[in-house]
Amino acid sequence: MKQYDDTTLGLPTRYSPNQLTSLLMMALRQGDYTRANEIMKFAKDHLIQFDAVEFNELVKATLSNTDDDGETAWKLLSDASGSLARYSYITYLNYMISDLNKVDFDKTDYIYRIAKKSVHPFDRNFWDYWHTSYFKYILRELSVKTAIKIFDCQTPSYQTPFKTMKDFKFELNPFTSRTDKVRLNLSNNARIFILRDIFQSAFKNYTRSSSSSSKSLEELQDITENFKQIGIWCFIRLKQAGLTESSIIIDLTRTINRKKRKHGFTNRRKRIRGSGSVSGNGLPDDFLKNVNELKSQIIRSSKSRSLNV
Repeated sequence: MKQYDDTTLGLPTRYSPNQLTSLLMMALRQGDYTRANEIMKFAKDHLIQFDAVEFNELVKATLSNTDDDGETAWKLLSDASGSLARYSYITYLNYMISDLNKVDFDKTDYIYRIAKKSVHPFDRNFWDYWHTSYFKYILRELSVKTAIKIFDCQTPSYQTPFKTMKDFKFELNPFTSRTDKVRLNLSNNARIFILRDIFQSAFKNYTRSSSSSSKSLEELQDITENFKQIGIWCFIRLKQAGLTESSIIIDLTRTINRKKRKHGFTNRRKRIRGSGSVSGNGLPDDFLKNVNELKSQIIRSSKSRSLNV
């Protein structure tokens, strides 16, 4: 890797892109934006070439160490070429979804427009993460049912993504499109990741809703049945994606167990529903019993239904 003389930074040495990224991270952590700008100017003036992975680390460091809602990082992205910034686009997109809790649709349009020109359509390292980020946004901002509807309108990457003549306009940014018009060319790996996210979100909603003391018995039964149907749907779609029944069962069980631990993060022995015994992890015993029974129902129902698929 080429290195360059440094006089700007005040040290008689040479710097690689990785070293400059570390120096920039240090300056940002210290709030020394003057020095950070000097480092960036030095890299630009000396034509130091970052690769896409190194540039992504630079953007991550900027997002983590600045308090300007990502504007400094966005300037880095908008000044870079699409091929250089391709992984950083996903980093910034997830930052808007998970950290800012709001998506700037003008920025998603910019990212999508540049990516369509500069990222190969079969670059799964980019498009798989783009698609999973879109579903993450849908699950956060809309609902599990909406995510399921969108998913069922998509086709695997080895099949044609077009279902109607309108679908030949396959250049639409999903973030700025009506959900019923979204068509994504999903790889098998992307489908599996998305299905896991859908199941996790469904179980999170189930645990939150079913632990509410204000729910009637009929409402709780509806909540349980709804989650069971989503679980069966996920099981069938995962099997269609090529996973074995045993690996699917392991995946779903891990998700349930992980979410149960998260839901019962406190060790305080208190009554959540106001009646019934409480387990050591803070959850009512009858709740855990229902979860385990529900898990068994999903597996049994999924196996039975998958025979007819």
